[in-house]
Amino acid sequence: VKVACRCGVARIAIGCFCWPMALSMRPRRGRLRLLLRRLQDLLATMHAVALAAIALLALLSLPATEAAAAGRRLGAADLARRGRSLIQKSDKKLGRGFVSLALHIDPFLALEGETAQEFDSWLPKLQRQESMTYWKGNIYLGHDKTYLEGLFSQVHLFPDTEKNSLALFAWRNLQLTGLSCCGIDNVAVFFQQASKHMYVAPFVDLVPGAGDRLKSENVNMYRSFKQWWEETGRRPMPEPQVMYNGGGKYEWEAMKVAMKPSRIPVGWPEMIESVLAARMDEIEVARSILRVALRKNPDLSQIAKELLPEFADVSAVAPPTPAAAAAAEEKYVVCYNPHVGLGNLAVVMVSAHMLAKLTGRTFLLHWNVNTVSQHAFKLREQPGVRMISGYAGGDEAIFRGSVKHTYLFHMMHSEKLGEVLELFGCSDLQQSLANHPVVTVSSNLFFAPMLKVNPHTPEGAVPDFPQMLLELFAPSDRSAKRALDFAQTSEWGKPNWWGTKVPVIAVHIRAREENEDNDDWPTADSPTRGMLEKLRLCLEKAVARELEGAITFDVFIASTTEAARSAVAKTLQAKVKGLRRVLTLDSLTRNRRAQDGAEDAMAEALLISRADLFVRLVVGTSGFSTFAYFSNALRLQNEWIGDAKWLERSGFAPNYLVTEDCGPGRCFLAPADVRMANIAWHGKQYTQRSCGDVVERVERKGTAQLGCRGLQPVDGAPLPPDEL
Repeated sequence: VKVACRCGVARIAIGCFCWPMALSMRPRRGRLRLLLRRLQDLLATMHAVALAAIALLALLSLPATEAAAAGRRLGAADLARRGRSLIQKSDKKLGRGFVSLALHIDPFLALEGETAQEFDSWLPKLQRQESMTYWKGNIYLGHDKTYLEGLFSQVHLFPDTEKNSLALFAWRNLQLTGLSCCGIDNVAVFFQQASKHMYVAPFVDLVPGAGDRLKSENVNMYRSFKQWWEETGRRPMPEPQVMYNGGGKYEWEAMKVAMKPSRIPVGWPEMIESVLAARMDEIEVARSILRVALRKNPDLSQIAKELLPEFADVSAVAPPTPAAAAAAEEKYVVCYNPHVGLGNLAVVMVSAHMLAKLTGRTFLLHWNVNTVSQHAFKLREQPGVRMISGYAGGDEAIFRGSVKHTYLFHMMHSEKLGEVLELFGCSDLQQSLANHPVVTVSSNLFFAPMLKVNPHTPEGAVPDFPQMLLELFAPSDRSAKRALDFAQTSEWGKPNWWGTKVPVIAVHIRAREENEDNDDWPTADSPTRGMLEKLRLCLEKAVARELEGAITFDVFIASTTEAARSAVAKTLQAKVKGLRRVLTLDSLTRNRRAQDGAEDAMAEALLISRADLFVRLVVGTSGFSTFAYFSNALRLQNEWIGDAKWLERSGFAPNYLVTEDCGPGRCFLAPADVRMANIAWHGKQYTQRSCGDVVERVERKGTAQLGCRGLQPVDGAPLPPDEL
C-alpha cells in the first residue's frame, strides 16, 4: 500500500521522513498549514494500514482451500498455454476449452502487452478456424444490465494486472443496452481504465452525438481524450476495430471468445460460467453452476478442483428427472430485480408476473443485485412461479434457445422505448414472443398498465396492483412478526373496554438518503420549517375531513431519515390538537441493503397499511413514492395479523399529500392507485404506436403518470394549467 506525500511517494512501512526538512525550508507563517497537511497525510497512512490489516485478517480467516485459491488464481496466459499443450497432445476439445476460458478472462492475449508476441504466432489462427461467438452469460449473470453495471464500482475484482477481464462485462452491457444508458459509458470507462486510450474517442464518436449523452461524470473524460486524440493526428482505433451497424448494434471481433459447444467438452460452457462467477465473488452462483457442469460431465471433476479448488467439496447434481426434462421445454419470463426500494421492486415483479400469465409462461424471479430484499417478501407457492434456480427443473444453468431481452427504464434511448411500448402496449404478445423460449425483464417501471391497455389483452385479465401483489407475495415472517409485535404492544387502534377506538394517522416522509441518486427523488434529509408547518396544517385538515368526531388520535411516523422523523415528531407534538401519542418503530435499521433494513421497511409498510388515514411528504419533489402506494396496497393482506382481528383492513385509507411542486406547499388528496413513471417526455413520436399513443391509453384507463395530474387540492383552488 502506498500513500502520497508532499515530498514524493513513501511506503507505509517508513512513512514520510521528509517532514523535518520540508518544515525547516518553509517560511514560519506557512508551517502551521504545512503541519496540518502532514497530519492529513499521517491519518491517510494510518487508514491505509488499517485497511491492509483488515484485508490480511480476512484472508487469514478464509478456509484453507479458499485462501489457497485466492493466492493462486490461474491467469489467462497460463490457461491459454495449457490449452495449446493439450491441443498438441491431441486432446483437442479440452484444449480448445482452456483456450476459450482464457479468452473470456483476457480477450487481448494476442493483441497487446507482454503476451502478444508469444500468442500472436498461433492464437489468432485458432480463433479464425473456430466459429467464435460472443459471451451470452448464464441464467444468473449476463442477461441484466444492472448487475453488469454494478461491477464497475467493485475495483477489487479487477486489479491493475487484470483490467482486461472487465472487457467481457462491459461489452455484454453494451449489447444489452445499445444506445440507452449506460453501455457506451461503461465501454469508454473500460478503455480508459485498461489504458486503451486510442479507443476512447473513436469508439464514442461511432454514434453522432453520443459524447454529449454520456453521464456527467464521464463527459470530461471523453472530451479530454478526444482533444488528445485530435492533437495526435486522429489515428484510427487499433485492429480489430469496434464497428457500429446502426440500431444500437455494435460488432467487435475481439469480444468473440466463446466456441461452439460441439467443439469443447460437454459441460465446459458451464465450467466457464462457474469460473467467471467465482472470479466475481458470486460464490453460491459458482457452486450451483459447477454442479450442473459435473452432472453433465463427471470427467471434469479433477479439472474443477484445479480451476476452482475452493469448491473441492462440490459434487454433481442428481441426473435429470422426467419432470426436469419436461421443464426444459417450458417457456419463461425472467424478472431481474434492479437496485430500487420495496415499492418499486413490487410493481416491477407483479408486472413481469402478469406478462408471464398473459403469455402462458412460467415466471422466474431472480433477486439479482437486490438480494437483501428477499428477506422482506415471501413468494407464494403456486404453479407457474419459481425462483431462477428452478429454470429447466434445476437441470440447466445456461438458457436454451433464443432469449428476448426487454429493457424498460424511464431514462433510456427513446427509439428503444418506442419498441418496448409497441411490444407491451400494442402487439399480440403470444405471437410476438413465440420464437423466444425465454423473455427477460429488466425494468424499474410499473408496466402492467401497458399490458392492460393492449388491444389483445382480454378485459379484466389485468387486475389492479393490490390484487396482483396479493397473488404473488406475502410479507416475510420476520417482517410480519416485527409489525405485529409493535401493533400489539402499542395497542394500535385497539378499542378500549367501552368500545371506543383511537384512530391512527400514518405520516410518511420521503427524505434524502446518504449516497442516493437524485433522480426525481428527495433533495434534503429533512423538511424545512415551512414545510413542517404545512404538513401540520394538512394533517389537521385531513383529520377534520376524514375522522369526524375523533376527539383524540395517534400518529405513526415513518421516514427514510432519522432527521426527518425527529423533526416531524417535534412539530406535531408541540402544535397538533388532539394528538395523544407519536408512535415510531424502535431500533430501526434504515440501511435498505442490509437484511434488517429490508425487514424493517416491510414492517413499517405493514403498520402504515393499518392506519385510518395516510399523510405523506416527499422533500423537494411532487410527492411520488411507490412505497406509499405499496403500503396502501398491503391493506388487502390480513393473514399476518393472526388473532389481532382489530387490525384487519380492506379498501384504501384516504391518502393526503404535501408538496411544493404543485403549488406553494399545498395540501392535496391523492389517488390511491399506484402511478407510472413519466415517460411522455420522450415525445409523441415514440409513444405513438400502431394502436395509438400508449401513454395516453394508459392514462385514460386510470393510471396517471408522476406529477401533479390527478391530485385534488384540499383548499378547493384549481391547479394552474401548467401543472396539469
